[in-house]
Amino acid sequence: MATIKDVAREAGVSISTVSHALSGKRPISEPTRRRVLEAVELLGYRPSWTARSLASGRTGVIGLIVADISNPFYPTVARGVEDVANAHDYSLVICSTDGDERRERGYIDVLEARQVDGIVYMAGLAANRRLGELIARGSIPVVAADEQLAELDLPGVYLMNERAGRMVADHLASLGHARLGFVGGPRHLPTVAERLEGYVGGAATHGITIPDELIAFADNRAEGGQVAAAILMALDDPPTAVFVANDMMALGVLEHCRSAGLAVPGDLSVVGVDDLSVARLVGLTTIRQPMYEIGATAASLLFEILDSGANPATVRMQPELVVRSTTGPPVERIYGLEMRAQLGLR
Repeated sequence: MATIKDVAREAGVSISTVSHALSGKRPISEPTRRRVLEAVELLGYRPSWTARSLASGRTGVIGLIVADISNPFYPTVARGVEDVANAHDYSLVICSTDGDERRERGYIDVLEARQVDGIVYMAGLAANRRLGELIARGSIPVVAADEQLAELDLPGVYLMNERAGRMVADHLASLGHARLGFVGGPRHLPTVAERLEGYVGGAATHGITIPDELIAFADNRAEGGQVAAAILMALDDPPTAVFVANDMMALGVLEHCRSAGLAVPGDLSVVGVDDLSVARLVGLTTIRQPMYEIGATAASLLFEILDSGANPATVRMQPELVVRSTTGPPVERIYGLEMRAQLGLR
């Protein structure tokens, strides 16, 4: 394996010149830099990360902790983080906790042992004891994304979740819905609580009250959406529309409607959050959040801390309502109860 000495000999320069040419930290003439790069390519030289770490005091690695990498939301955010990291000549380590505190604790142990230079955190566990310990030590800067952790004072990037909830309530009320339901992931998640709060508040401005029986919490996946929809639609007076806290759960709600023979949006209008690519395929009305930009902005905040020691301000992202085919007026408004009976509609 080629060494930096071999590169210096091949290029006819000193070892320090090779180091400066590769790091870009000191000006090198273009012909010299080109000779060094040609020697690197010819010899197949790869810089030692250990040596770079000792020289710079950094490892050139950041970590990203997410809740569930199988949810398409997270890879899109991760791409934003990765692109910014790559632009800073950094590598990214992604850790998926699956909502398991013990698993998260293990990942944080690994990232700390590896001495990553920073962490973007977006797992949103109910208890964040290990993360709190890490932050208290102050050795590794952490930026939050998506889930705001009230107990930890962190810079972060978040969607304006309450505004998103109000937008959904306004949309459904404008269609004539008065029996509104809500399907959310685990109730401890700040995103779920904030979206519900905005939804309830928005509905109230239209004179609509959302009773507790029309609010269901379940696992933050499509299967959770199916379970919650089954509970709500089995009520004697089920909702005519539901706001679902993420697109994956919304897909589960749509699957329940399909299997139960319920028309969407005739029997039930459905709104999600995220605007995943699959949401566009199934015509899901949803709140679009800038997933890639959330990741890229979070990473930029992290590098702002690493480069200058700054304490960046929290960034709030604007939601956008995207109306597609899963929302419409309730059937009663179109036909009336007598006509529904004649058509054989429930």
